Amino acid sequence: MIGNYKNKIHDGIVSVCCSNKFVIEAAINRLRDTDMYLPVEATANQVDQFGGYTGMKPFEYKEFIYK
Repeated sequence: MIGNYKNKIHDGIVSVCCSNKFVIEAAINRLRDTDMYLPVEATANQVDQFGGYTGMKPFEYKEFIYK
C-alpha cells in the first residue's frame, strides 16, 4: 500500500514528470485502485508550444496522458 511503511502511515503525493509511455502507465496502474491523485507533468524541453523534443504540444501531451 502506498504511504504505509512498517505500520506507519505517511501522507504524500506521487507525481510523475515524464513523457515515457511505460513510466506513465506504471504510475497509473499503481494508483488505479486507490483514492490518490496522480499529477503528471512534462518539462519545457519535452513538451512546449513548438513540440519540444517529443514532438508534442501541451494539448497533444494531455491527450497522450488520457490515452
